[in-house]
Amino acid sequence: MESVTSSSAYLESLGLGVKTKTEEPASKSDEFLTLMLAQIENQDPLEPMDNGEFLTQLAQIETAGGIADLQKSSNDVVNALQSSQALQASSMVGRSVVVPSDVSSLSNGRLGGSVAVAEEADRVNVRVYNESGSLVKTIDLGALPRGIADFSWDGTDESGNSLPDGQYEIKSTAWYSSGSTEALSTMAIARVESVTIGGGSQGIALNLDGLGSWRMADVLQIHQ
Repeated sequence: MESVTSSSAYLESLGLGVKTKTEEPASKSDEFLTLMLAQIENQDPLEPMDNGEFLTQLAQIETAGGIADLQKSSNDVVNALQSSQALQASSMVGRSVVVPSDVSSLSNGRLGGSVAVAEEADRVNVRVYNESGSLVKTIDLGALPRGIADFSWDGTDESGNSLPDGQYEIKSTAWYSSGSTEALSTMAIARVESVTIGGGSQGIALNLDGLGSWRMADVLQIHQ
């Protein structure tokens, strides 16, 4: 009685069903070793090649390969961080942020800003100037403790007239019990209209209503 050949054995006899092994790509060091052995086998016996030179070249290749791998890993980390920052920045659209600026934007009859009070002050005021440099409004904030104090302007001048939307300069002064005065740093509050994702060193920029483009690193506060 003839023996029955298994299907797998039959397929293998025909060259089918045999899994071929996937060869791993040769590394730079393997390629160099192959080249070095070929050179050694075919070298002139009367003028043998310097083995130390081969070893030095091999070490240089390994170092270059390690640097390339490190650079690739660094690029992967940078790309991941940029993606995370882009996601965070996109969630800020429609929200208000505080940026250091002596110019703020009046929009729909409202201008918002903040002043940084270095120490407790007896009185603090904010002065608003139009584009021609004329004083149009003085806002008295009264006595303020040390810290950040917000203020707002309804867009009217000292006579109660409504002024047009646009950019206005803001300046602030503090009076202290010692009799001294000090010019305070001012900040503008503006709404984030959109986000721009730049390449290279440009990074991510926030486009603020009436104030143009600002870096995320310049944002001091984020309002709900």
